[in-house]
Amino acid sequence: MNFSKDDLDKIFLWFWVGLFTGLPLILGALLGLFAARKRTQIAAQINSAAPSKIFYLQAGSRSVRLDGIITEVPKRIDGPDESPLALVRLQVMTPTYDEAGYRSDDRIRCVPFKVQDETGSIWVNPTGLEKMWMGEGRLPADPGIAEAAAIQTGVRAYLHGRGTNIRMWELRGGQRITIVGIVSQSEGGLVVKKIKKNPLIVTTLLGNTAKAGPQKLTKSDWKVAAFFGIPGVLILLTGLGAMVVNLISVLQRP
Repeated sequence: MNFSKDDLDKIFLWFWVGLFTGLPLILGALLGLFAARKRTQIAAQINSAAPSKIFYLQAGSRSVRLDGIITEVPKRIDGPDESPLALVRLQVMTPTYDEAGYRSDDRIRCVPFKVQDETGSIWVNPTGLEKMWMGEGRLPADPGIAEAAAIQTGVRAYLHGRGTNIRMWELRGGQRITIVGIVSQSEGGLVVKKIKKNPLIVTTLLGNTAKAGPQKLTKSDWKVAAFFGIPGVLILLTGLGAMVVNLISVLQRP
């Protein structure tokens, strides 16, 4: 049987509709699943970390969780002596006209710093820090603050465009934080750093709150995946089903 152009258009019409409508939703769901998987791994890392005071820390491979105040930043990024800047992160979401909707430029800069609790102090190596659990970012009140952060981090996005969303994170001297990592021995003494295959967690969420936060975020990721994935799969299957029905109809035509 020879298929005419009208036959082919009829057969593939709903397939293309299902593909171009359902596939973007499925891709969004896959991104949500990837984020949920990563958050689940990090949540497991945080929940398995042993809470400890700095005085009792020893070098080893076991993950630990400690709370403390940033006291020293020898190579500060910026800021006065009473609040030296140890970390700055800037995220700029710029509107686009494609399926993604937004383009993100998200960069971070950090330097080693010392943390102290009531029992002692320890250095922190921020290399390999996980950005997802830094805590709630803030919208810079002054455009000059965002511009300074863009210079410090190397963000090149245009900051003043219509619809641009800017969020900023900072860690400064005097700030209380929670850290999850391993303790290692260095020339200068003990230091907290990232685990081999897992990132270093530095967050403004304190104590048990740092454990609850990732669990809520993981549930949110699963909901996003289901929200996009279920209708995406249904739309794609509907398109495929309609294509098969049209193909059978053409084949059965006398």
